[in-house]
Amino acid sequence: MPRSPPKRLAHSLAMDSSFSPIEEEELEAVAEPLKRQGSIRKVLPATPGVPDPAKLVERTNSLPGIRSTSQYGPYFTEYSLIPEYNMLQGCAIPGVYCVPAANTPLMWFGVIFVRQGPYVGGVFRFNIVIPENFPDGGCPKVEFQSKLFHPQISPEGDFNIGRGFSEWNKNMHHIWQVVDYVRKSFLKIDPGQPVNEEAAKMYKMNHEKFMAEAKKCVSLSIQRIYDLSPTDDPHYISFEPFDSKTHESLREKIYSQESSSEDSRGLSWVASNSTKPFSVPISGVIQNSS
Repeated sequence: MPRSPPKRLAHSLAMDSSFSPIEEEELEAVAEPLKRQGSIRKVLPATPGVPDPAKLVERTNSLPGIRSTSQYGPYFTEYSLIPEYNMLQGCAIPGVYCVPAANTPLMWFGVIFVRQGPYVGGVFRFNIVIPENFPDGGCPKVEFQSKLFHPQISPEGDFNIGRGFSEWNKNMHHIWQVVDYVRKSFLKIDPGQPVNEEAAKMYKMNHEKFMAEAKKCVSLSIQRIYDLSPTDDPHYISFEPFDSKTHESLREKIYSQESSSEDSRGLSWVASNSTKPFSVPISGVIQNSS
């Protein structure tokens, strides 16, 4: 006999802030599809939030649109964000680390290490705030926690993402493009349509003074790199000073992988500094393999 899910499952569904409130009499309808032989899996309810056909007809007539008449919305959003994060990981944007929050899929924590430009050496924290009905809800927002003097970042920390994404097209635009656009904004300063008029004017009229302000932002970011997390979310990206007892073995392991990667390269029929196929004679390949 299939085992019924424990009562705490229904309670957790009702208390989970990432889902819409569910009436008490509807909890059984939501929990029923979760019954599995030997395990409980997170699956889409057959008819979420609708305990009887009469109520289904009533809700369908009163609210237009399948997505708005059911509890499916949060599932669709969460599942659509899975490939978005996979694409972000696959792009491996240099100098940027980003991870979804543990408490909600609609908040991603990020850190950018600026490697060149006026803000070189800076370590700036930001959050990506995703609309509840993503990908239909417009472009995600980018909010910086680090204090920045930048033409495209407001004094409150809001990044002017509309400068690069005036209209969000869910079939063309992705979150990795948003992250990469933010990274490039530190490499080449764009003073057009600024959200910080003072920074834009200074960049155009007094470049030397602007560079000095940028360096102040870099210094402040380094001073605050070990600040405690402002949230209790376990996925928040935090740093701690190097401790040889804790980190030395890990560092050696990383370095050993880098040094051995050169030796693990396969054989090639193309000579060094050449693009001609089979420019290495067969005898040379056999000698290298021995």
